[in-house]
Amino acid sequence: MSTIAKATARVRNTRRSCFLTHGADSYDKRGLKKAHRSLDRAIVNEWLEESDSPTVTRTTGPVTFRVVIVTQVYENYGAHCWDGTGDCPQYWKAKGGNEYHRNVGSANEVLQLGRAGIDKIVSEMRNKVEKRDDSWDEYAIDWLLVPSNEETYDEQMYREMLDDDYFSESQYRLHLSRMIV
Repeated sequence: MSTIAKATARVRNTRRSCFLTHGADSYDKRGLKKAHRSLDRAIVNEWLEESDSPTVTRTTGPVTFRVVIVTQVYENYGAHCWDGTGDCPQYWKAKGGNEYHRNVGSANEVLQLGRAGIDKIVSEMRNKVEKRDDSWDEYAIDWLLVPSNEETYDEQMYREMLDDDYFSESQYRLHLSRMIV
């Protein structure tokens, strides 16, 4: 059984309570926190062990981690012909999404931050990237903790466009720099 499976089982076994038993003798809050910490360590250690696998595409320098927020974008096509009086017409259409990155640090720094620290970074990033008005709506749908030696979907897409001479090197760097929050 892998360390992640063991840690996941530990978290699952510690959660054997409901909202009514919080504060009761059968609810083990400290045990649950300890189980979450062991799960976080197991995930980071597995990422570090997998850094030698052939699927890794970027291998420059020491492995650091970054938080990646994935957003969904909707555009209101009704707002384009709106004259500004009354209610704005609603005709929302999905327009894809974006990725936003923020470096967190080494594995030790990630472990020191813990779940609460990562959640705080995610909420700060969400406040910066989410935008809502009459014609545009962009909101976070997911976030990931990614090692620096792995490419995200957007990074891979931009690299392939560079390889196919669709982008120049400066355009490629510009697109990557826009992803950093």
